[in-house]
Amino acid sequence: MEINEQKTIGRDYTLAGLARFCSTAVFTQMMFSLLMSLDDSLFISRYLGPTALASFSVCSPIFMIHGALASILGGCASLCSSKMGEGRTKEAAGDFTAIGIFCLIFGTVAGAVMRIFMDPLLRFCGATDMLMPYCRQFFGIMVWSFPVSMLSRLFSFFYVPAGKPAYNMITTLTSAVFNIVFDWLFIVKFGFGMRGPALANMCGTIAVVIFGFFFYSGKKCEIGFGKPTHHFGELLLRTVKLGFPHMVTSAALGINSLVINRVLVAEASEMALSANSIVNSMQFIFMSAFFGVSSSISPMLSFAYGERKPERIKRIIRQYAALVLALSAVIVTLYILGKGHLVKLYLKDDSDPTLRAMVLRGLSAAAPTFPFFGLVIVIQDLFTGVQNTRVSAAISVTENVIFSNLTVILMTKFFGLNGFWWTFFMSEFLTFLVAFILYMRYRDVYGYGPSGKASHFTQGRIL
Repeated sequence: MEINEQKTIGRDYTLAGLARFCSTAVFTQMMFSLLMSLDDSLFISRYLGPTALASFSVCSPIFMIHGALASILGGCASLCSSKMGEGRTKEAAGDFTAIGIFCLIFGTVAGAVMRIFMDPLLRFCGATDMLMPYCRQFFGIMVWSFPVSMLSRLFSFFYVPAGKPAYNMITTLTSAVFNIVFDWLFIVKFGFGMRGPALANMCGTIAVVIFGFFFYSGKKCEIGFGKPTHHFGELLLRTVKLGFPHMVTSAALGINSLVINRVLVAEASEMALSANSIVNSMQFIFMSAFFGVSSSISPMLSFAYGERKPERIKRIIRQYAALVLALSAVIVTLYILGKGHLVKLYLKDDSDPTLRAMVLRGLSAAAPTFPFFGLVIVIQDLFTGVQNTRVSAAISVTENVIFSNLTVILMTKFFGLNGFWWTFFMSEFLTFLVAFILYMRYRDVYGYGPSGKASHFTQGRIL
């Protein structure tokens, strides 16, 4: 199996062949993103209205930052994988179990604290008097899902070390399907209001945790539950250290969402929050196509780097960029032609025309962003592939921390709501400029420039 995989990612592809190789991942990623987008926001928008959708947006940063804290647990999976490689599988199982118990305790305490300070927390996230009743309904139930949601995230990190990588995708899709079914049941059928999506989320998460519990309790997985480790403090510190980079990226998205909420409430209206939620959901579907390409091509760059072949890195990066630009042209065309039909998914025909106009304006402004977004991913994958994580991290921080927040604050301040809709474009364009400068700076280091020089590679070994 390993030899076949190496032959696949080490093969020299034509541009058409590379496109065919990536097509399955692109289609799968877009379908997955579409399914994930057809849950809470769509049902809330269509059946509970724009005010409820705005309240959902207010609560989202809290859960995103909570998810960022949970992403630290990925460090435990890396640690346990290393111990398994050393033959210390029993010890790895004990670490996994100890962190699982920690998830339940920490999630319960965090949920209780947030429930006590719910109103100030929601106010800080942008809840107005109009939105507060909806936020209380949703958030008051969701906080009690924190323990199982953290455990669900931990289980997802361990399916690869357990020898079942496909289970991560299966459980995620299962959760999405459960969420959609219970959204319909609790929102449309039973009329639970904002309690409906909260209960639907809990049902989906609990289903995934039950599956994971039985899986890791069985004997068919390569790592499962064991006797909890006694040196928990040391384990937790090492887990946090290894998982910290993942947390930073996830937390940056949550902070950006918080900044957007507060800026829109201060400078525009609650309806603008609703419109932005719909625009983001649609953008996510199309942006996922680039993640599909990335998942297919980034291992090729790493393989070429391991082979010490700068000429292959050069060929792959040029084909990658050409493929991204071609995909961007297709996406922009579909985006422009299909945005009216997509809006009908979220808004009924008798919905507020002002809200509809906001959504269409936001979608129009986002359309020219996709080429720059795709090229930033290309350059990030290049530096990740050649193991220059400092440059890759610098691009990520520039994009997700600096430009994403500064453009929201400044453009909305000076140009109002019309300026806000162009913040996604400006953020990605500025990030692309920074990434391109770094790309040019290292062209003779890794050998992808016109000169063919590759100072990083000397005497057949990697510096």
